[in-house]
Amino acid sequence: MRSHTGEKPYKCDQCPFATARDASLRMHTRIHSNNKPYKCSECSYASTQKVALQIHMRTHTGEKPYKCTQCSYASTQKGILQTHMRTHTGEKPYKCKLCSYAGAQKSSLQIHMSTHTGEKPYICRQCSYVCAQKSNFKTHMDIHAEEKRFKCSQCSYVCSRKVYLQIHIRSHTGENPFWCSQCSFASARPDSLKAHMYTHSGDKPHKCNQCSFSGMRPSELKNHIRRHHML
Repeated sequence: MRSHTGEKPYKCDQCPFATARDASLRMHTRIHSNNKPYKCSECSYASTQKVALQIHMRTHTGEKPYKCTQCSYASTQKGILQTHMRTHTGEKPYKCKLCSYAGAQKSSLQIHMSTHTGEKPYICRQCSYVCAQKSNFKTHMDIHAEEKRFKCSQCSYVCSRKVYLQIHIRSHTGENPFWCSQCSFASARPDSLKAHMYTHSGDKPHKCNQCSFSGMRPSELKNHIRRHHML
């Protein structure tokens, strides 16, 4: 009945977490104790929850039980498939309260909000670089990475991440697996396709927090800031 009344009598004594079930509280307290009894037999992964371990094991088995009914996409998790389906439906449930922006993912809205707040929480300790997005920060840190163990067999290109090498290889093969559904545009990179789609929608999600300028690409915003706000 507590699921109907909203009553949550089981409270954590270390944080604001509260729940209607004793078992849920016991599982939650493992976060604080670092007790992770569910361990992977293939790698060092461990979890507080049995279901999380079951999902993790799919990274070893390759199992992807959640399949898209409209394309060949498949996923290890139901929630990830639900997010993917929005690429077909166009649904964007995460809406900005300060402008007309809407995103298909919660993380996209969180990144967008930094264009209003100007917050740049990712700070490089090796240089003066700061940014709002974790993905951009990871890319930047590769500049400092000493180990570049992924080498192209066809040229002198080396990089620190396997995914960068895979993208680079397409410059030799000519492969462009990311296709626009509205025109003949195709790209070797998913981010290039995403930027291209703005030419159809007219969206300009990269907004300047110092004036009314907005651009389709991060590079447009960077160039704008250099020209007009770094004089």
